[in-house]
Amino acid sequence: MARENYVVVSAGDQWRISFSGNLYGFYADAAAAIAVARDTAQKTADAGQAAAVLVETPSGNFRTEAEFEAKA
Repeated sequence: MARENYVVVSAGDQWRISFSGNLYGFYADAAAAIAVARDTAQKTADAGQAAAVLVETPSGNFRTEAEFEAKA
């Protein structure tokens, strides 16, 4: 089964969440965006779909912040 990815990305001096090709929210720092992405990913898993939160690093790569298994 596919996994839903919530990707926290830098947008100038703010942070946003990328999901399914769309950008959501404007957050002052990465921690705030990560908190929202984690909450949303957890709700996705609770609804039966695996999910993960990825975060853009200063080098432009991505690291996995959290993974959530789908609940049955």
